[in-house]
Amino acid sequence: MTTNTNLPPELATLLMSLLKEVNGEFIITDMPALVKLVQEHGQQYPELFDLVKIDEDALLKSFHETGTVPPGIKITHTSTEEGSNVTELKVFHGPRSIKS
Repeated sequence: MTTNTNLPPELATLLMSLLKEVNGEFIITDMPALVKLVQEHGQQYPELFDLVKIDEDALLKSFHETGTVPPGIKITHTSTEEGSNVTELKVFHGPRSIKS
C-alpha cells in the first residue's frame, strides 16, 4: 500500500495511523475509525471507498441474530402480508439495537 493518492497529507497520515504492516501486508488496527474516515471523506475522495467492502450476507445474518445495526450502516427491510398489495418499508440506521 502506498499513500501516493489524492489524499491531503493530514488524511493520508490519519489513514496510515489506522494500519499496521505485518509481513508486507497491511492490517487494520482500528476498524471503527477507518469506517468513520471513509464515511466522512469518501464523497470527496472516492478512492477511500475501495478500502472497505461490506459482507452484506454476514451483516444481515448478524442483524437477524442480534437485532443490532452497526454504526454507519443503514438496513432496509420490506415486508408484505399475503393477499395485500401494501408493502411496508422499515429503515434502520446504525448504531441501533432493534427489539424483535
